[in-house]
Order: sequence, then structure tokens, then C-alpha cells
Amino acid sequence: MNQNDINDDVPKVPTRTHLKTNLNNRINAQNLQQTKILSITSDKCTLENAADMAAKKALGTAKLGSIPSLNTHHNTDLDQFRNLSISSTGSGDVHKEMNTVPIIQPSQIITSSISKPKHSQNIIPKLIEGEKLVSTSEFSNLTSTDIVFVLPDNRGVSGKLCLTNFRLYFRSDEYYSNVLRGTSHYLVIDLPLGLVHRIEKIGHLSSKQNNFYGIFIYCKNGRKLIFAISARNKQDKSRKVIYDLLHKHAFPLSNNLSFFAFSYKQRFPDETGWFVYDCKKEYERIGVTTKTNDWRFSSVNQDFKLCDTYPKILVVPASVKDEELKQIAEFRSKHRIPVLSWLKFDNRKNHVALLRSSQPLCGITQKRSEKDENYLFKIFKLNTINSLDKLYIMDARPVVNAYANRTTGGGHESEDNYKDCEINFLNIHNIHVMRESLRKIFDMSLPSVSQYTSNQPIMPSNTLSSNSSSHAQNQANNRLETDDDKNFLLNLENSKWLSHIRSVLNGALKVVKYINSYSSSVLVHCSDGWDRTAQLTSLSMIMMDKYYRTLKGFEVLIEKEWLSFGHRFGIRMGHGSSDHANQDRSPIFLQFIDCVWQLMQQNSKVFEFNERLLITIVNNMYTCQFGTFLYNNEFERDKYDVRNKTVSLWSYVNSYKNEFKNSSYIEYDGVVECSTSMSSLQLWTSYYFQYKEVIDDSSLVDLPNELNESQKQANSQVKMTNYNMNTPILTSKLFGSSSFFHQMVSQMKATVRSYNSPQSNALQSGTVQESELIRYKAVSAHDANN
Repeated sequence: MNQNDINDDVPKVPTRTHLKTNLNNRINAQNLQQTKILSITSDKCTLENAADMAAKKALGTAKLGSIPSLNTHHNTDLDQFRNLSISSTGSGDVHKEMNTVPIIQPSQIITSSISKPKHSQNIIPKLIEGEKLVSTSEFSNLTSTDIVFVLPDNRGVSGKLCLTNFRLYFRSDEYYSNVLRGTSHYLVIDLPLGLVHRIEKIGHLSSKQNNFYGIFIYCKNGRKLIFAISARNKQDKSRKVIYDLLHKHAFPLSNNLSFFAFSYKQRFPDETGWFVYDCKKEYERIGVTTKTNDWRFSSVNQDFKLCDTYPKILVVPASVKDEELKQIAEFRSKHRIPVLSWLKFDNRKNHVALLRSSQPLCGITQKRSEKDENYLFKIFKLNTINSLDKLYIMDARPVVNAYANRTTGGGHESEDNYKDCEINFLNIHNIHVMRESLRKIFDMSLPSVSQYTSNQPIMPSNTLSSNSSSHAQNQANNRLETDDDKNFLLNLENSKWLSHIRSVLNGALKVVKYINSYSSSVLVHCSDGWDRTAQLTSLSMIMMDKYYRTLKGFEVLIEKEWLSFGHRFGIRMGHGSSDHANQDRSPIFLQFIDCVWQLMQQNSKVFEFNERLLITIVNNMYTCQFGTFLYNNEFERDKYDVRNKTVSLWSYVNSYKNEFKNSSYIEYDGVVECSTSMSSLQLWTSYYFQYKEVIDDSSLVDLPNELNESQKQANSQVKMTNYNMNTPILTSKLFGSSSFFHQMVSQMKATVRSYNSPQSNALQSGTVQESELIRYKAVSAHDANN
């Protein structure tokens, strides 16, 4: 290949027109569907400046990390720890996506003009306690040969791959520079294996030489990663070695291995994580045996023989004997009988109860259980201040679903049989609907920023002037493209995620209303009582009890209502299982955390903890680094001795309490409520889009002062590169990491609220209210210039 041929293949130096490319094509995983075979050669591009421009586009790729040893500063520990992003999967149809594989030309292998440091061959990351390298001779050889990370726009970055029993770690061969920031660093992919949803082989070998084929990794947080592997001939087993090792350690349960949490032995300053929740102390705090003797502790489930998904200690009416509880359990799904979650007392020590259970087993024939009916009647009679003279049963399901469950032996209580009860259906959909809704959220694109882009090329870094910036701003203000904004809003509407959030919050508010305003006891259940039931009881307790709005109280709430009462974290999160098609996976706990975040947005000062705690908790649903969320219930955690053999997440959190505390916290004794109108709810972009990459330059940001200041820093670093062409100034960053994008998100939310409002006619036959979009763009451009 001669030099001219190479030059023809190399992309021209990008101008502003280059940045007009739809952001969807860069951050949406669907851009990876245009694939067939991996065809990459190892030839490096000789036009280093053009390659540098391409490399800078890759610098926005999120860097995942883990908790390092405690001999470093705790802020560094926390920042790296927060990057363990976990969420529910956003997978699509693998067969459709595997039809084609991106073809990467030689000029698309990104190279850097910055010299590679002498120690660049050492790509082993800093290991945490219990982490070990996967040591096979085959894999060791692969880590020093051709591995290419394929970017969303189908360009490749060559580098080295390393695999441990906890993570997959990729690092580029060379430094890449961020001119605006004046820094240079490696491109790093640091992926905890707990995030892996499924792994697919892509591409195939032919008789031609220099074939590349690779591995497609689908993550539980919606990300999709491609690694291309050099194949020397048909006998080359490189991909098989990597695939087998990755599959083995990403899915330990499917390969008869232990979770990484059993190897992780990090010692934290606070080692009381497993003792945060004491069942008897917590119930005594809310008044059981200390303020009233109407309720008692029962050890009927001490050996889990009554119900293997309930805790050992249950709180039940004092007048009900253990033998009666066993008979009542026969009429409740999974033997999950009505038990106490929380008590509210008035000034005269009269109390109102919040209880939880599973559905009754009525079936098609509408069977009855006098024991169950009498049990609820006794609970009703314990409330001596009931203004409505009813026990309210909050069935979380849509009424159609409740009736349909009769065909499988379930059903709901009948007001004809339960004389002193009233049934309310809360219309919260099941786990399958929620899983599909979240998948659509992860598949969504951010609004395109191309409307802020000028066609004029950017001046060289040493000649950037305010005139050119002003000209760019004027052109940006005149561009009113709406397609991508419309797609974003339509996708958000079609996902129904905020509608589901609204349904859950409305259900919790209804529970609060009957307990707090009407002094009526409430029983909450869904089908089996471990998903929607936990959402409703937890949220209502947060609203009514200030203790659960503290850092320790929130930890206690999760331990009590979710872990001890048997929310199936192992199944819902797919811990260690390669069965990615399992229909029991669902983001129920993530949805609860989202609801808490909504409460915090509207009542920011009454929560002692901050958003960082929520993200930290959500991130650890998948990593299996701590034992807190392992398995499905107390019975299984006792079986595998999790408390003695693993580290609790709360030990880490409580060792760095200040990092998770709200500096504006004010203790508030009253009930905390929130508005559930669509104009008040927000999309939690700081979590759902935390790994979405955006690129901006002076024409996008239009912040002359910030640019000029940054340019001074960049000029001091310009000798690090060897530019022979005039190149635009680029910086890659995560969504929302600059003031401009914060402002853009705020305007986007305002648009979303108006679009989704029931009072608005924003959505008419698939169209979007144009005036809102225009206002959004105009205000954003104006704010960005202030």
C-alpha cells in the first residue's frame, strides 16, 4: 500500500460540519447494529493530526473503577467507587444485531501523536483485596497482541486487555490528549464483571489473511461494548480463550464458582455494616412492647419452616397464637402471612398499623379461610382511633391482573367475606412491564446538540477570537432543528417509565393518607408480596417516619423491608447467571430508588443523605463485590454464611459518612409528600445517562470566557502534540458535567414536563408541541452565552 492510498482512506480533518452528526449515532447502542464482519488491519495512519481528532472523540468513554485500598485519600476511593455503574439491562434482539458487524478500515484504527510511556506495556490495574489475575498462558499472550476496542462510530482503538476474577480491564496503547483541558491519558474501559448481561461472539474467519473477529458484551446498565481480536488463521483460538474465561468469571453461578464477594476481604474503619439492622431493636423503636403490648414477637419462623422467604422473627397480634399462624399461612401465597411493618402512635399512645403480606389463595372457585378472615378482623380491632371504621387493603395490582391470578390459584380478598375491610387496587404493573420500560429508557438518545453547531471551521487554537465565537453563536441561534428533540420526547413518552414512577408514588401517597389523615390501618400486598409491596411500604414509611430519612435509617429500611422480607435480588438482578433470557429479571429496586430520588428533588432538605448514596446503592446491586445484595432472602444468606464470609456495603458507606450526607439537612418531624403530576416528575438523568458520551467545542458551548481561560492552559500544553493542520478544540465529557449541559438538561426537563402533562396537548397523533421545542432551544442558546 503506497502513501497515496493511505491518504485516500484517512478521514479528512473534522470541521464543525463533522460535529453535526446526530448524537444518536454516537451514544445510542443501536448504532452498533450496522455490522457484518470485523475487518481491521494493523496498519497505522500516518496523518497523526486527523487521528488525534478521532482519538479525542473516544475520550468520553466512561471509566469504571472499583474501591482501591484505604491507604489512598477517601475522596479518591469514593470517586472511583461511584463509577461502578449498575442498572437493569437494556438488551435487544441479539439475532437482529448480529446480522452485521462493523467493518473497520485501516485508517479507522486510532493512533496518537503523543509518545507512548516506557511503562505502557504494564496494563495490570491496581487490584483490590481478593482480586486475582486470570492466569493462563494463552490469555497472557493475548494481552500483549492485537486487541481493538470498537467505538460506537465503528472506529477502533488498539490496546491491551486484562481479565481478573472481578473485572475486565482494557487500556489503549497510547496516550490521547484533551487539548482544552491540557491533559493526556489512556483510554480505559474498567468493567466489573457483575455488569455483564450476556456475551456474544461476532464475525467469522475466512481464507483471507488479517481477519478480525471479536466479542460483543451486553451490560446490565444498557451499555454495549465490542472488542475485536486479531486472528492469524483458522486455527487461531484467541477469541475462544477470551470468551470462555470471560463467561466463566462473569457468570460464576452458571460455572459452579463463588461470587467475588466471598474473596473480597477489604477492612474498613467501620466494620459494623452487618449490625446496622437489629430486628427487635427496630420494632421496639417504633413501639412494639415499649409503647403497646397489642403486638408480640413470634419465633414461629425461626427455622424458616413457616415461610422460607420471610425473616426469622415476625411481629403479629399478641392475641394470635403460633398454631393459628401456621393455618393462616396455608391460605396465603408462598405462606407470606400479614405481618407488621410499622406503627404510628398519637399523643394518647393509640396506634395505627401498616402491614404487608401476599395475595390470598382464593382461586377460580373463590375459596374462603375463616382463620384468615378472623386474623384480619383482630388486626382491625387493634386500631381504637379508626375514623373510617375500616381496615384498608391496598392491592398494588391492576384489578384485571388480580382477577387473572385466580386462574393460577391466587386472587384477592372479597369485601363480602372480609366484612370490615375495603379493597383498593393501585394499578401498578408487573415486573415484565417494568423491565421493558427500563429497556426503552436505556435505548433512548440524548437530545442532539447539532442545532448549536456552525458550518464554519473553528480557528486554530492560538488565533481563537471572540469574533469567531460570536459568529458561531449567531448561527447557532438561527438553527431550529427539532427531529432529535422530538425523538427524545417521543421515546420518553413511549417508555412509560415516568408514568410507572407516578403510579408507585401515588400508591404510597394513598397509604400515607389512610394512615396519617384517617388513622386507618392498612394492609399492602401484590401477588407474592416481595416486589410492589416492598416499594409501597418503604416509600410510605419514608414519608411518615423521619428516622428513615436519615443515613442510618435508610440503611435499616432497606435491610428490613427489602432484604429481610425477601425481595429476590439474586433473581431480579441476575447475579452470576448466564440465563439472560430469564423473565424474572426486573428493575423493581431501582424503581424504588428512583422514587426516593423524586422525593428528594421536591423535599431536598429533609433527607440526611444525598444522591451519591442512591447511586452507590444502585451501583452495587450488580457488582457482587459486597455481600449485602447477594441471594434472594435471609434463608439463602444464612445457608451460605454471607454475614461472616463477606463485607457489608454499609461498612463502606459508614466509613465515609460525610461523603453521603446532605449538607443542607434539616430534621423534620412532619409527613413528607410530593406532587405526582407529570410536570413535577423528572427523568433521573444523572443515573440513567451517566455513561452517555457527548462532545462539545466552542461552537457548542459558546462560553467565550471559559474558553479563553481554558485556552491559556491549552497553550501551555500545545508542545505535547505535533499538529500540522488547523484542528478544532475538542473536549469529551460525561453528560451533565459542564454548566452548559446542566442548563440544557434543565430546559429539556421543562420540555418533558409540558409534553407529558395531562393538561397539555403536547402529544397529538405522534406530534410534539412545536412551541415548547423552540423555546427549549432558544433559551438554551441564550443561557449558554451567560
